[in-house]
Amino acid sequence: IAASPVYIAAVQNDILKGIESLTHPLTQLTIVTSGAYAGPLEEYLIKSSSRMMKELECNMVCLNIKLAQYILKSGSR
Repeated sequence: IAASPVYIAAVQNDILKGIESLTHPLTQLTIVTSGAYAGPLEEYLIKSSSRMMKELECNMVCLNIKLAQYILKSGSR
């Protein structure tokens, strides 16, 4: 999931319910958002930072998406 901290906070209860259906949640779920999120999903987070924009060749609007894309392509979490 790549989304803003506000969106993650708004849907976190639904995500938590969905996690119950996963056999290996920590390997099956990754959430990319900025460092502004704080909540029960923190163990699934990879936090983006404006310092990543140059390396990912993006702006703040698409930073979370570009970071998620990078993670998927590199195969690392």
